[in-house]
Amino acid sequence: VEALKGARAGAAAAETLYGAALDAGQYGLVGELTRFLVRPAVEAAADKSARRAGTGGALMGGGAGGLLRWFVGDTPSEKKLETNQIRPETSTVSFSPESALSTPRGARSVPGARGGAIPMLPTPLREALREHAAFLASAGDLGNLSALSRETGFDVGCFFLDQSLRVPGGGAARLGDFPKALDVAADSLVQHRKSGGAASAAWAGAGAFLEQTARAGSACAEWTLVAATLLRRADALEEVFAGRAEVRAAWDRGVRVCVLAAEARGDARRAAFLDAFREEVRRRAEAGHA
Repeated sequence: VEALKGARAGAAAAETLYGAALDAGQYGLVGELTRFLVRPAVEAAADKSARRAGTGGALMGGGAGGLLRWFVGDTPSEKKLETNQIRPETSTVSFSPESALSTPRGARSVPGARGGAIPMLPTPLREALREHAAFLASAGDLGNLSALSRETGFDVGCFFLDQSLRVPGGGAARLGDFPKALDVAADSLVQHRKSGGAASAAWAGAGAFLEQTARAGSACAEWTLVAATLLRRADALEEVFAGRAEVRAAWDRGVRVCVLAAEARGDARRAAFLDAFREEVRRRAEAGHA
């Protein structure tokens, strides 16, 4: 469309497709559309950085280098590496703090719609992203939330923090029934493993999802507990427990409920996984008190 009718028509077509791609769960396409729509702003930031540095070579360092890397995407060799391991601290759309773009002057802010170049999107699309994330969170859909964050740069920690402050009762940041939320989240990740394996966006982004919720602190504690349990990250659990015996005991009871439920429906694999991790966390606590 852009080639035939110009940049404005191309952007309009991309904006129309954006909502449909979100509804269909085509987060890879959503990421591509995001890159397309913010391209002028990214290129302008890169040019500004180059002028400030006095040399084009500086672009591949800090500042706009992060923007360009996100805009272009990972190289094939980087993607191949990520199919073999989950790197919690990285994401294909990560930004260094100094390289993050801001909402343009005069544009309405959309609380909770942050991360990557998302602030540069048109306001209706930022609102659509936030509402879609709220829909996924209300369903406990950890798999699709991880994929959305992975492919678009959407900051789930910022989103949950905004929900906890702005929405009565904590909104999407609250899960309520922990055993139920843990089972639903596990099911969502299983579906992604079946369709895309460990290299799927959901699994590749799960580590970064956990890191973002952990950085957001107590506002995201419930999501951190769920993600840390399913990723077997005892260190992240300990950060939430923070010496509070009642939180540790509640987590232990909740996981035990999930183990019994898995055994009752014949899911021996999930029961064994959760029980083994529960025991690992218990031994870790005992060793810490020794």
